[in-house]
Parts: sequence; C-alpha cells; structure tokens
Amino acid sequence: MLRPFAVACMRRMINGALTYGDTSLERHPVDLLRELEQELIDQPSWSYLCWRRIAHLRRLLERATTCPLCGAPCEPVKAAREEEVVL
Repeated sequence: MLRPFAVACMRRMINGALTYGDTSLERHPVDLLRELEQELIDQPSWSYLCWRRIAHLRRLLERATTCPLCGAPCEPVKAAREEEVVL
C-alpha cells in the first residue's frame, strides 16, 4: 500500500510544480509557514467530511442488513438485489 501512496504524492508534487511553478524552495520562509498553517486547517476539515460520509454509509449498510421487524442481522432482501441496475 505504501507504493501507491508514494506515487500519488509524487504526482501531486509534479502537478503542483507544473501548475504553480517550481518555486517552493525559493519562497520566503514566512510564506511557506502561512501555507502550512492553511494546510493544517484543511486536513481536519476534510477528515470530518470523510468521517460523516463513512458514518452515513455504515448506517445505510446496517439498515440494509438488519431485519426491520425484529432488528436481528439478516441478509439483504433478494428482491432488492434483483432490482439493482448493473451498468
């Protein structure tokens, strides 16, 4: 799993250099620190949004695999699977 992550990081750096110019090492250190501060604010914000989506997906899955009458775990209804459209 580490290799795909490293490749994604490298692509991000290359795309950033192409988009914004390869001047990060030439910028004033205060500018870099400001940018880091902004990135550190962005990280927990994106984490919160991802957490909300994952929690929602978990609740949907719990509902789909829980008997609506007794609350016991069960398999999803076969008819519901047959209604799914495969593209």
